[in-house]
Amino acid sequence: MSERRGTAFFNLKTPELEIARSLDAMLRGDTQTSTARTRGHRRESLRRWRSRAAQSARAVDRDFVSDLSMIDLELDEQWSFAGEKKAPFAEQSERGEVWWHKAMVRESRLLVEQFVSPRTPEAAELLVNSSFDRLARGCLPRVSSDGYDAYTQPLREQVKLVHLYPLRWSLTSKGRAGRPPKPKTIPDPALHYGQVVKQREGKRVVKVEKRLVLGPVATEMKTISTSLLERQNGTARSRNRYLVRKTYAFAKTVPYMDDQCEVDKTVYNFCRKHRGLKGETPAMRQGITDHVWSIAEVLGYRSAVP
Repeated sequence: MSERRGTAFFNLKTPELEIARSLDAMLRGDTQTSTARTRGHRRESLRRWRSRAAQSARAVDRDFVSDLSMIDLELDEQWSFAGEKKAPFAEQSERGEVWWHKAMVRESRLLVEQFVSPRTPEAAELLVNSSFDRLARGCLPRVSSDGYDAYTQPLREQVKLVHLYPLRWSLTSKGRAGRPPKPKTIPDPALHYGQVVKQREGKRVVKVEKRLVLGPVATEMKTISTSLLERQNGTARSRNRYLVRKTYAFAKTVPYMDDQCEVDKTVYNFCRKHRGLKGETPAMRQGITDHVWSIAEVLGYRSAVP
């Protein structure tokens, strides 16, 4: 049995280190065209390697980024487009405006979830549900987001209590016990959710307001923040050509962007040292690995789960 079976390197003749270096170049801001020119490969080969890398990245993410403990969770969206700017997303052509939806642990900078989708209530619900599915049992973090209200209802549904009425209820006019009232669900009082609302005049932010949406009134407003995730957005734009606002190197279709999104997330979590974490990666600070992974290690990962 081949040692490469089940990895991104299976049935490829190019040396593993060369594949890893080529992908690393594209993950540091180089375009496919410039990488193909400098590394001496065809663009079709680079796309095929990135597609395989995305499968390995999903396996690493699925096997390691789970059962997480945290204090604060930040949610945000980052604008981009595929194929055509300022056009609504069309599933038939897989082109148009899309958003990178992200959830990040504040303490470790770990990206819990990241996917590409139009900015819809369904996408907000998916981000909340998939992020909470990765939490450890009993973990209920404080949640912060921008002023996008679509997160409120999924959070209410994700963290709710069933309020049961007492066994005794009012009698009917004939003296018999009436129909018991239906139990109702209420948000867990332990849930803290706040929004950072920015007011703009044109393209300039003129005022930032913090708003408590769910949770006790005594909640400290300074805990409501998305600053670290917004800082990560800037890092992503500097390293990912698909996120640059004005560029010829935009993604032509959403599937290309999906692959880049998966690889970008796992490499950021496991392979990139973070200056704010004193040289550790987010995965190391979170405690899910004990060393800095190489990109070749991600590509060569073989999951035990089929």
